Amino acid sequence: MKVIVCFKVIPDYDKVLQSDWKRYSFSYAKKSFGVFCEGALESALKIKDGIKDTYLEAVTYGESNNVLTQNLYAAGFSKVTLLKGRQDDFSSKSTALVLSRYIKKGNFDLVVCGEMVGPNDTGSVPYHLASYLNMKVIPDVTEFRVDDDVVIVSDDDSRTSEYILKEPVLAVVSDAKNAYLRFSSLKRRREAEKMKQNTVFVLPDLRSHKLKEKTVKKKEVKHIDAEELVNILRRYQND
Repeated sequence: MKVIVCFKVIPDYDKVLQSDWKRYSFSYAKKSFGVFCEGALESALKIKDGIKDTYLEAVTYGESNNVLTQNLYAAGFSKVTLLKGRQDDFSSKSTALVLSRYIKKGNFDLVVCGEMVGPNDTGSVPYHLASYLNMKVIPDVTEFRVDDDVVIVSDDDSRTSEYILKEPVLAVVSDAKNAYLRFSSLKRRREAEKMKQNTVFVLPDLRSHKLKEKTVKKKEVKHIDAEELVNILRRYQND
């Protein structure tokens, strides 16, 4: 079983001063996992609890944090990957495209994303990602359960559904049953200090993914001088 979890590192917005929201100056704030990312990470770890030989990877695009990386290794992740590119490439489609190009190389059985990462997020990255990967999306996931198979539990408030993992899918975790990353033992944290994240440099290219714009053919305009215009108007009046 190969599972990959997409996550995002964001400032702890509770620690951001009100005045800094106007200029988006958050560099001093403590870093944390995105709003639903932590639940996605912990939910995926439940699969490894049930299937010990599960290969479990976490991937993020943009920036990371050594402490958070070590926490993931200590919790049980096999690999933590940071994708780095240009700082102006963080639109939803660009982020999804970069992630998809990396994920395609891994032949994963399950891709997991948090529903949103922060208050300004549109929540569209998982759906763009599923489109690029050509995968079915299972939204509103609350937990993964291991019976004889991996069971994906989805709850949209009106009903609860269960899906048995038979083919690669993308699961979007929302209100996770286990919303916080587990606390690791001191021994595991010490071991994790020696492990580093895998950094991959990327350069997204959206040229082949832009929507084709309709081109409107301009009509040819004939220019006339003032004297000719006056003559035309006079003939019109005489008629």
